[in-house]
Amino acid sequence: MPVLVTPPVRRLFNGSQLTDTALHVNGVGVNLPAEMRRLGSSLNVPVIDLTAKSEALVESMGPTNSAQLFLRQSPDGVTDNTHFSEYGAGRMADLVVQGVRERNLSLVSYLR
Repeated sequence: MPVLVTPPVRRLFNGSQLTDTALHVNGVGVNLPAEMRRLGSSLNVPVIDLTAKSEALVESMGPTNSAQLFLRQSPDGVTDNTHFSEYGAGRMADLVVQGVRERNLSLVSYLR
């Protein structure tokens, strides 16, 4: 059974709010998570809105504390506000599990 999962946000703040780029609205104004939600609705495929869930998490942590979710210390010194640290990956996985439970998807019986 297919399930669509919208992309998690990036850590790009303007003050205490995430930017449109962080929310996956591209340069020409296309809201990619909204397009995925619309596709899921039109095809009757469940959608886990990880964009909204991760937005709430990252914004609640704020610009400074949310850094711990992302790969901020790489050997080459590159700052990365897109990919997750081990801790952040676990938090994102928790949000997906939460979405599976909320949608009562058939794979919920496999969760502990």
